[in-house]
Amino acid sequence: MSYYSTQGWVYIVISIIFTIISLILNIYLEGVGLYMFGYLIYLLLILITAYNITCLTTGECHLWSW
Repeated sequence: MSYYSTQGWVYIVISIIFTIISLILNIYLEGVGLYMFGYLIYLLLILITAYNITCLTTGECHLWSW
């Protein structure tokens, strides 16, 4: 049983794919630096947004009070 809805998982997969592409291009052009920290924070934002999508599609909101 997954916690995210189907729409949330689609969002996660698409976002992760484009994040990896951006990370590879960024490392190739700029090198490794503080960008890695930014991408880790961005992954957290992806999970929070997927939670919001799940909340809106299934109505099971346990964190936000709308």
